[in-house]
Amino acid sequence: MEKRPDVSHERKKDSRESVAEGGVLRMVSESVQDLIIDVERGRSVSLETLQLVQAQLEYAREQVAKREQALEEAERTAHEHREEATKDSLTHLFNRRGFMEALSMKIERTKESPTDLLYAFFIDLDKFKFVNDTYGHEMGDRYLTIVTAHLHKALRPDDTLARFGGDEFTALCFVRYKGEQAEESHDVGASHIALRIQYALDAARQELNEEIKRIFPDAPLAHDVGSVGYAFYDPTESVDAAAFIRQADRRMYEQKQKDSADKR
Repeated sequence: MEKRPDVSHERKKDSRESVAEGGVLRMVSESVQDLIIDVERGRSVSLETLQLVQAQLEYAREQVAKREQALEEAERTAHEHREEATKDSLTHLFNRRGFMEALSMKIERTKESPTDLLYAFFIDLDKFKFVNDTYGHEMGDRYLTIVTAHLHKALRPDDTLARFGGDEFTALCFVRYKGEQAEESHDVGASHIALRIQYALDAARQELNEEIKRIFPDAPLAHDVGSVGYAFYDPTESVDAAAFIRQADRRMYEQKQKDSADKR
């Protein structure tokens, strides 16, 4: 059997250089290939060489595991940063930025699926400032979380809900189009969603008042609920996402003015 000169010391030196250069996997691959060639050609392999290759393999496994762990950590950090950038820390809903990103994607869906009609709902809490000023910011925050919970119940799992800012919430809902339906029928579907939202706001107000009575027995209660407006996205019109939301906001304001006039 042909005796091949032992080159373990040279390999150790090369190993240190390869590691320093970050070529761990390449180094191990070359060592294993050399070992296979030696065996195939009938050359004897020293125990020290075998131990070196084994150590290199173990080291490579450790490095791969570390790299995978570092990659997972980087992905987790990136996800956390994205969550911070697109989510509201109090309600854990989308914030304005996250909502607008979701809106852009849903607008694309309307172009690909004409049977899915997109409606945006703009929701404003009428007495949020009153609650904040009268009972403190902690109760104001509690009001927002109560509203969030009730809105979740009113909407479907695939609807998008966001805290647009302050006491304003927004929602995106699809209403399925059926060819035999008149155009007014689609708006009826959206009005039903708006009604469910209004009921949710009323339920949130009742729950808030129960907490107020428990903590402040003699304090005045919140009587007004909130206003809801909605708009339909027409893919045949050149309306961008921001203009679409402004339409829903304007409808909400019109509804607020109407509700105020009805109370006089």
